[in-house]
Amino acid sequence: MVAFRMLDHAHRALDEAVAEAYGWGDDWRAGKLTDDEILARLFRLNQERAAAEKA
Repeated sequence: MVAFRMLDHAHRALDEAVAEAYGWGDDWRAGKLTDDEILARLFRLNQERAAAEKA
């Protein structure tokens, strides 16, 4: 059980660090980042970067 708690804590810390890296830390802490929201944001970011590469 202790190993599970340690792993859960590590996953949460990693999730928060990644959200911060993308500039989404406030939304992550507010619980606004569902899996669907994360995927939508990553898709938009990918589209923006692909368009910038073409320009």
